[in-house]
Amino acid sequence: MHRKTATLLAIALGLGLTSAAAPSLAQSNAGFIIFGKIRDNALDYTLDSGISNQVDRYSLRLKPQKIAINEILITYSAGFEGEFDPKSMAVEMDGKPLPLTSSQWNRANRTVELVLKEPIPVDRMATVVLSNVRNPFFGGLFQFDARIRSITDLPILRYIGSWMIGID
Repeated sequence: MHRKTATLLAIALGLGLTSAAAPSLAQSNAGFIIFGKIRDNALDYTLDSGISNQVDRYSLRLKPQKIAINEILITYSAGFEGEFDPKSMAVEMDGKPLPLTSSQWNRANRTVELVLKEPIPVDRMATVVLSNVRNPFFGGLFQFDARIRSITDLPILRYIGSWMIGID
């Protein structure tokens, strides 16, 4: 009995030391959507740190669409008190930045708007990269919604999904 206890204690200590020494990795996941079509609405994202009150970079992936994308509008929940830098916003496709006409952050309306010079082609994946983001002072789970507009479609914003972003 004594030998079994010693073995279990050694295993527990070994696991504790291993997990304490493990490096902290950036957050990456699709989050979860409570209402609606779960997999259809969940969008993937990556945060460089995901730690509250730190400067961070968000990589927000957009699923391929059946229309060309000229404008991306991101809205976020009222509880998110972080700050965005309009000069540090980009849209990338295949790892290369696409030229933007404008990038704006409207604090009062809780929106980030990106207008592209050339549209993202049909059925191509793109990533919105928000650098120099100041994460909120308090962590939590925050919903960011993605809407797109195309000049070849009706001139309305079309909802395409949400990122459920967790800040520690």
